[in-house]
Amino acid sequence: MLMSHILIVEDESEIAGYLRRGLAFEGFSVEIASTGTAALTAARERPPDLV
Repeated sequence: MLMSHILIVEDESEIAGYLRRGLAFEGFSVEIASTGTAALTAARERPPDLV
């Protein structure tokens, strides 16, 4: 089964951490970007299934 890749764009590290843990627990591959620029870079390097 292929794991969906999710890119979270969130500048609050605590909120991003909660989201990452919950989604990873459900089997998703999760990447965090804290700025729009970082999100664009991350999306170009590894296109997400969901942002």
